[in-house]
Amino acid sequence: MSQTLDKTLTELEGNDWGDPTFDSHLVATVHPLRHKPIGHFTIEDLRITIGQSVGLPHLMPIAVARLESKPLAEGDFFPGDLLRNVLSLDDTFWDSHDDLLTRMLPVATSARDTTDNDAIRGKCLAFIVRWTA
Repeated sequence: MSQTLDKTLTELEGNDWGDPTFDSHLVATVHPLRHKPIGHFTIEDLRITIGQSVGLPHLMPIAVARLESKPLAEGDFFPGDLLRNVLSLDDTFWDSHDDLLTRMLPVATSARDTTDNDAIRGKCLAFIVRWTA
């Protein structure tokens, strides 16, 4: 895994997106992140890329590990903003990543029980109900 952490999404996916073709803050942020070694990603970097469903097979194990140690890890917005994006991923991601789903259920439970943010609590509860039913 440590060799993978030294690689960028562009290297891991074998796909260079080239220069941004759309002028927005989000595009201008995500494009350079594709050239940053994934082991150097901050919580905010993970929040942004996962929120755009970019590099999920490579970034989600890192995000889950960070959330296991701090469920309400905070990017630039609020405690739990990374968790919100992770829990918001489409069911097709979770259907094909049982290992990460198994690890995320206790994270969601812990966050649900400790957050004072009703939106995060609701997102956690919905995730738990969806995947334990």
